[in-house]
Amino acid sequence: MDDTVFDVDSQDVNLKGTYAVQLKYANTGGILTKQALAAKKGDFSVMKYFEEYRQKTTTVGTFKFILVTNRKFEVDDKELVMENDNVKFNVSIKKIKKKKKHFRFEIADTSTNALQDYENFFKNFTLVTNYGTADAIKEDIKEIFVSKFSCQDELISKNYIEFVRKWNQNTNSKTTLHLSFVKHVVALLILSPTRFLSFEPKPEDKKSKLLKKAISKFDVTCLSTESYLKIKNLWHCLKERQSVKDLEYLRRARQYQILGSSVNCLKDLNDEEWTKFLWLLGKCPLVVEDSEATRKAIGLCERKKFIVLNAKSPEGYSTFHNLLNLKKRKKILYKRILSTFTCSIQGKREISLGDLIGKGDRIVGILDVDKLVAMLDKALLIGKPEDLPPSPISRFLSRNIIKYDFLEEIDLPQTLVVFSCMSPITAFKNQFPNIETIKMEEFLTYEKPLIKQDGFVVLSQNDISKEQFATICKTVPRGHCCYHLRYFSSMNGFEWVRSSTNQNLHQFLLGGTFIEESELTRYEDNINLVCADPGMGKTTLAKTLKNTSAPTTWSVLIYVNNHSTYFRRKIDNVDEFKAYIAETIKSQNSNFDFEVIEALFAEGRVRYFWDGLDELNNDGFKTVKRIINKLSEAEDACHWITCRYLLREDLEEYFHVLSRTLKEFDEDDQKTYLKNRLECSELDEIFVKIRNNIRLFPHNDILGIPLQIYILTELLLRDRHKYNRLLDEIFSIADLYERFVEEKFYFHFREKEGIEDIENASDMIRNRYFNVKDKQLDYYKALAMRLYFDETVLQKYKIRREISTSKDPEGFITDVSDQACPKFFHNSFGEYLAAAYLAEHEEKAVHIQNFTFESKYNNIRFFFDLILAKKSPIHVAVLYKNHHLLENFPDEEFRNVDEIGRSVLKVACLWCERYQLVKFPVDRNLFVVKASPQFRHTKPDPEANRKILDLLLRKCDEEEIRQVLHQESLFHEANFIRVLPLTLLTKKTNIETKLFLKNINTLLRYCLHFHYEDLIDMFDQTEYWSNRFYSSTCIQFHQYISGQRLRRMAARRREILNKK
Repeated sequence: MDDTVFDVDSQDVNLKGTYAVQLKYANTGGILTKQALAAKKGDFSVMKYFEEYRQKTTTVGTFKFILVTNRKFEVDDKELVMENDNVKFNVSIKKIKKKKKHFRFEIADTSTNALQDYENFFKNFTLVTNYGTADAIKEDIKEIFVSKFSCQDELISKNYIEFVRKWNQNTNSKTTLHLSFVKHVVALLILSPTRFLSFEPKPEDKKSKLLKKAISKFDVTCLSTESYLKIKNLWHCLKERQSVKDLEYLRRARQYQILGSSVNCLKDLNDEEWTKFLWLLGKCPLVVEDSEATRKAIGLCERKKFIVLNAKSPEGYSTFHNLLNLKKRKKILYKRILSTFTCSIQGKREISLGDLIGKGDRIVGILDVDKLVAMLDKALLIGKPEDLPPSPISRFLSRNIIKYDFLEEIDLPQTLVVFSCMSPITAFKNQFPNIETIKMEEFLTYEKPLIKQDGFVVLSQNDISKEQFATICKTVPRGHCCYHLRYFSSMNGFEWVRSSTNQNLHQFLLGGTFIEESELTRYEDNINLVCADPGMGKTTLAKTLKNTSAPTTWSVLIYVNNHSTYFRRKIDNVDEFKAYIAETIKSQNSNFDFEVIEALFAEGRVRYFWDGLDELNNDGFKTVKRIINKLSEAEDACHWITCRYLLREDLEEYFHVLSRTLKEFDEDDQKTYLKNRLECSELDEIFVKIRNNIRLFPHNDILGIPLQIYILTELLLRDRHKYNRLLDEIFSIADLYERFVEEKFYFHFREKEGIEDIENASDMIRNRYFNVKDKQLDYYKALAMRLYFDETVLQKYKIRREISTSKDPEGFITDVSDQACPKFFHNSFGEYLAAAYLAEHEEKAVHIQNFTFESKYNNIRFFFDLILAKKSPIHVAVLYKNHHLLENFPDEEFRNVDEIGRSVLKVACLWCERYQLVKFPVDRNLFVVKASPQFRHTKPDPEANRKILDLLLRKCDEEEIRQVLHQESLFHEANFIRVLPLTLLTKKTNIETKLFLKNINTLLRYCLHFHYEDLIDMFDQTEYWSNRFYSSTCIQFHQYISGQRLRRMAARRREILNKK
């Protein structure tokens, strides 16, 4: 290449203009002489170039001419004599100061007009010498790429030189190299190899069009490599729209050397070439990896679009990094994307991005383009749903239906009852003509509390939200009770929704009405309570509710026992608790998910699901209650609590709610479950066998409890022949758990050893199996003890606190919390294993404080007693409260004892209800029986307990009864006492023990409350009570129950007085 012409556009007038460059290189270099410059012909003849310049200026105008050579030029004499057209003149040669090898020429005598043309030429002529070798120039070009564009790759500068060489060789269609053209060429060289787009045909949906349009509004779009792979097909239709025979496109493609000279059709381009070509046309973005060189190359290209992969923080361009960028730039397009793109929080129902974002911009700023790409094919999943196996049976929960008598019994003037009428209001008025009603719209217009002598109820044709109810409650005088009920003309009662108190509601509850689990969230309030027996599926319900709760909220499922250490600290500060939970959530979610979660928390869009409150100690339980209450008040957050029945009364009283319970599987459900799980021809026979067992033990309804029917079917699936034999026997729930645990070990060991069965294996394998099983079982039992008992008990049993965090091979331990607390795959397995440990160390079990009185130990005790009663069916009958079966036992079996020597009477006493001791105010001889909150929901022992005790007192030896009566630990510990067995045994033996006499006031108080009329007679015969009773000046009963009951008690008192 020996001549080049280029234009320079600059604000510097001295630089602006057209430049013609003549290159004269010699492979061997050499010396440039003054004679060569003064010659009339030759490569360095100045006059030859003058003549060419003079000819060109007549057609193209003035331009600057530069002669460049690699020859050395050393000037001793600064004067040079030149001759042209018989004109001689002197020319001085001057070095340009900053450019030592750049020379300018000036005519010495400028007074002659004949030299004017020469003078104009020399003003625009520059000689450049000593320019170096070709290799040196290549190094210079390489250095320019390094310094200006941070390009360390030598290949880029070589490719640039090669591009210019090919351009120069193309003599037929050589065009002027404009600056923008060169910039694009340099950018492509720096950015190559680029990621190419795909042009395979693909249907284009609304979301793809919107995203493509959004990308086109920015210079740079930031994406990850993964996202690029998903959207590389977005521009596929562009290829189809280009005319493959368009000569102009062909010319431009060749100009950029995208097409070779032999290619005559655009369709012959591959995807990478197509991508570059369409980018040069401004039709699509160029996809490049982020780097410093990339950013500088992008700076060369105005009005071109780029997708930069894995960019950190590109600056200096309009950048599409997140939705906030789009909101500021194109608000209409932003809104269309919000309404079109969808997401799902924790796998719940899909919602639009607009619903996720809400009113603030916090989430907008963290929704980057990668997340939009993820939403092209499906909704973006934020957080993970709870894993739940498919259930073939719909679960049902109780509805709290209040009898119509409620309206007659309550004090309406002191009570506000608001009805959401699901049936026409006229139906309510017709059904209750004597009740004054006011419509909701009218009631809300009153500025002051509305008071009417006979009271009134408020009717709304629409359902009332919890927020509306809270507003209504503020309008009534302090001390008034507020109830929100639903009215259905087709029902036999009102449905309780919420209230400011649950006082007196239990006596009006109707049973037998249920709603399907899927409807439950329609009835949610701030505090929602579900109580059920172990194995009924409370944890599964909590997971289901979490997965199906309000789709715009974040659901937090808290297994409270995993956080027992925190709750034992008794810290109920809401902010501290939220910070603690946030750290737990953070460790379980990606950075993006956690940022969204933080935003949802900040906006109060949270639902809490609390599971297993019954697994906490008393201090931890109280802390959790306070935290729930404070969270509910501070944020109006919704809380679901699932726990066992033993906490029902406490939680209902504390939160002023009524609980729901899970309905057991009925016979149809049981058959459906068995059919889906077993799929065998003997299904009916199996069902009958199990039902026969249940009839023997009516409190052992294995089929009605989901976990237990699962265990049974799992055993039958593992070995149908073996466990069919079990069905022919009378088996307890402890037997079921024992076999399930053994089967787990059996199955895992066989799988690990690769053997069919252990019975036919070698002695060495069988011994190894038993050793491994016993060692692992001991480990599980120790873990279970650690889970349910405090440090004092662990030290007494010398149980180590170490716990392995590796995966449990048998699957009994599903997780270990950060506080090293094991989580069994169901709590009842932990309770069974703890009971098994205690049964092996029964001599120490009796020393565990409050073991037989604390309700939280009930399940462990039940397993413990069943294990010890394995060889005594009469004990099992007592534990399952089957008095009909008891009556059929021979008299001699009533003298049987269990594995630790306990009689059936002793075990029966241990399973009677325990009650708190009552403190009585005494004013001299005045004995006062007051109303007390502890009696409000206190219920007597179940009828089955009374029947069992009555039967045993008839069958057992009197000496045995006296021995049992004198064992105080059976009836009393700490602040609790077992009223029914103590009073019954006292009456039977006519022996007044110290325990009886010491607590006689408490015993009478409960006997009066429970209507134990036959036992009240016993107090009349008691010497202690007679002296105390008849020396009193009076006995005052405060009205803690209905007036009718109080009158009956007063009549009973007069009867006793008259008898005396």
